[in-house]
Amino acid sequence: MKPNETLGYVMLRSRNYAGGGMSSTLQALEAAALLLPSGQRAKLAERLIASLDRDPEIEAAWAEEIKRRISDLEAGLTDTIPAEQALEEARAHLKS
Repeated sequence: MKPNETLGYVMLRSRNYAGGGMSSTLQALEAAALLLPSGQRAKLAERLIASLDRDPEIEAAWAEEIKRRISDLEAGLTDTIPAEQALEEARAHLKS
């Protein structure tokens, strides 16, 4: 079955779902998304979450924080460690 056929099949079947308060379009999208490989589902989820509640003040604050951190790195005010070490420390912290 080709991807388009699979999506069409999912969309047709979505009309048979029982209640639950979701529109048939939303049900079809959810069903189609669940057919994606896990990596593609993760990318889709990331994009959907990123599209929610964009607050200009928060985005501006993060932009300033990023600039500050880059400036501190360039000025030698921040110590850096290799990524593998940072991940090991984070994992150890989560285990404790």
